[in-house]
Parts: sequence; structure tokens; C-alpha cells
Amino acid sequence: MTAKPPAFPLRGILTFPIVLLWALGYAGFVLGVFFLTPKRAQKNKDRYIRLWGIGILKILGVHLEIYGKENFDSGTVLYMPNHVSVLDLGLWCANWAGNTVVLYKKEFDKIPFLGRTLRRLQMIPIDRKNRERAVKSLEEAADCARKQGKSILIAPEGTRSKNGHLLPFKKGPFHLAIAAGIPIVPCIFCGITDIVPNGSWLARPGTVTVRFLSPVQTKNWTTETLDDHVAEIRKIFLGHLPDSSH
Repeated sequence: MTAKPPAFPLRGILTFPIVLLWALGYAGFVLGVFFLTPKRAQKNKDRYIRLWGIGILKILGVHLEIYGKENFDSGTVLYMPNHVSVLDLGLWCANWAGNTVVLYKKEFDKIPFLGRTLRRLQMIPIDRKNRERAVKSLEEAADCARKQGKSILIAPEGTRSKNGHLLPFKKGPFHLAIAAGIPIVPCIFCGITDIVPNGSWLARPGTVTVRFLSPVQTKNWTTETLDDHVAEIRKIFLGHLPDSSH
């Protein structure tokens, strides 16, 4: 029988301020590098992103088990991860594929250093409260894929699940897949709620499993059959998540 984690997460309380200091301090450092040596910073930005995420996981004592690496860097694709906790951003960055843009919620722009750093890294904010602006962000991301060959990362649920269960998928990411004409790579993260319980900001040491599944081609998709494709991709996620996540 597996021992239950302690009810009082002392380690999580002690590491929280350290993670916060690392996350914001390192973002400030990267912002400074962009200001002083923009060309060098742009050249090394993928390395900065990975190091930011790896640093967070190291501090928290989180280990990653990765499966399907052959699908991870398979050309220009649309990465779709499930979105469970505040730890997800660190996990995504630690698994950074490179040559990728992230559509992130505009609220991050309010966080000191982080919002400006995301802009400097040429990530794309999406305003979930303004449909017209959200559509423009999706169009900008599609242009990045078509004209620059960049992959895209966006959570199909649109927001973080508060109970660990997979939320209904938004249609926007799938319209984006059609507009960009690129395959979808489902990214399945499991074990996150064991590390960051639902409703908590405090993390425990542990292991997160990530599976990068085979790319799903979208070239023959149409807006008329979009609902079927959304259901198809969501079924793939449900087939790889534990029952408690459904």
C-alpha cells in the first residue's frame, strides 16, 4: 500500500517562495538580456525557456517520465496539452520543443516581469473575454505556422481544470489547426494532481508522466465537420487519462 502524503505540506510551504523568486527573478534576468543584447537573447531564447521550467521542477523535486519523444519534434505541429494546475507552465517549458509559439491567457501580462518576457519571447496573448481579439490572436498564430514554420502550443480546454477532470474542449484551437493546416499532437500529462492537489498552490515531490501521441492530420478537416473532430481528439485524451480525470 502506498503511503499517503503528509497532510501538512511543509516542503511545499518552504519551496513556494523559492519557486516564486526563481520564476520572477529569472524572467527579469531574461528581460534584461533582451534589453542589453537582443540578437543574442533571440538566438538563445529556447534555452532560456527550458532552463526556466527545469529550474522550477528541480526546486519542487518533480521528476518527468517522457514517452513518445519521436512525436515531440515532428515538424510544424499544434501541441495540445491538458491543463490541470499552476504547475503546467513549468512542465511545458521544461519540455520545450523549440521554434514554438504559445497562446497564453492575457492575464499573465499583469504579473511582474513575466508578461513582458513572454512578449519579448514573441508569445501571443489571447483575450478570452473579447472574442474579436481572441480571433485575431488565433490568426496571428496561424500566420506564424504558415509563414515561419513555427509550431504552436495551446490548451484545448481554454482554461485550467479546477477538479482535475478533463474539461470540454473549445473550438478555437481546432479552427486554428484548420487555418494553419498543421497536424495536432495530443500531449497527455498524468500525475499532476498528486503533486499539486486541486485548489492548492503548494507542490509535493513526485513524478509526472507525459505522453506525446502520434500526430493527427488535419488537412482534410473542414469547419462543417469541426464538432466531429473536436469529439475525436477529446476521445483520444480520455483514452489515455486515468478514470479519475474524466
